[in-house]
Amino acid sequence: MKRFYMFLFVLFSAFLFTFTKAQVELSPVYSSDRFQPSDKFHAWCENQLDIVFSLNYSNIIWVNAILEYNSNEVEILKILAEWEKENNLSYVVESNKIIFNKLKTQDSGLEKVVFKIFFKVDPSLISSDFRFSDGSYVLDTKWNMLELNKNYSFLFEAVPECEPDIIAPTIELLFPVLQPWEFIALDSYYQFNIYDLWKWVNKDKVYFTIDDIKYDLSNTEHERSGDILTIYPNNWLPLDSTIKLNIEVSDKQVYGKANTTKKEYSFKSSNELNLLNEIDPVQFRKLVNKEKYYQWSQAECDWLKQQFINSEESNQDTILSINKRLSCGDLDNLDKVSSLEEIEDQLWFSVFSILWRFLFGLVFFFIIFKRLSKK
Repeated sequence: MKRFYMFLFVLFSAFLFTFTKAQVELSPVYSSDRFQPSDKFHAWCENQLDIVFSLNYSNIIWVNAILEYNSNEVEILKILAEWEKENNLSYVVESNKIIFNKLKTQDSGLEKVVFKIFFKVDPSLISSDFRFSDGSYVLDTKWNMLELNKNYSFLFEAVPECEPDIIAPTIELLFPVLQPWEFIALDSYYQFNIYDLWKWVNKDKVYFTIDDIKYDLSNTEHERSGDILTIYPNNWLPLDSTIKLNIEVSDKQVYGKANTTKKEYSFKSSNELNLLNEIDPVQFRKLVNKEKYYQWSQAECDWLKQQFINSEESNQDTILSINKRLSCGDLDNLDKVSSLEEIEDQLWFSVFSILWRFLFGLVFFFIIFKRLSKK
């Protein structure tokens, strides 16, 4: 019976040894689909090749592997291994080969042993080979030696840029920043902090939409100071409306398409005279329109007239300065008066003037008629 169990044990051990195979894979870390080609290494750039040693049905307690390469084609930049000291991992780079070691430790071994190779090649190189030479092996926990002998070939292609911009620009709204219950000024401007953490922003590709009207910086008054962009709209904002502002910014990345950031903001304009203190209406109009002023609608002109009539005297100068630069038709003469009382005085004076002229004409006509009658 003991012989039978011994036979089964030997048979089971032989079975395990037969199906315990050493696996070593050289896994290329290619670029994303955005930066083609994504199935080849990029020549003259830093490339990454992961070497993974593993065993099925067992752990690894020892590795001694020699990876040969053509040193005239390939330049090794660095090698990284996970937890080198803790796992007793080491590597040595010689003229045309890399020696990888994983020495036995007190634990039961590792499921995988991984080394990461970073290298670059000449831009003209099309392909190159890596090969595990004779004598490369791994040991499992039962001290079974499993040999490694495998050849790998990888393709290369030159690309326009080794470090393409992968980070999209950042947009921060600096002005106006309003609470939900606050209104945007009718002559408001917009100020943004626009920057790119990776490389740079394409300052010629800034697009924004205000109330479904699309603009770019070529047809809009604006100022730049470093990363700060200030945009002055071409028109005053409408009264009592929801203003939607969309801005789109791209970086200067050409290879693999540019990164784009889009932001959307929403503001509410008031139904009252709500103007900025930072820029008065005259200065604002000069900035955005070069002294060429847009005509308001009749409803807005009527509203401005009511604002003047109902406003305090301290606000009338501001309204008059606005009116001087708007083609509001019946408001052209508002700058000749300064209050509602003067408007009423002028109205009464006009009525009495007309009445006096009528009476004077009537008397004059009566006198002439009398004289003609006597003759």
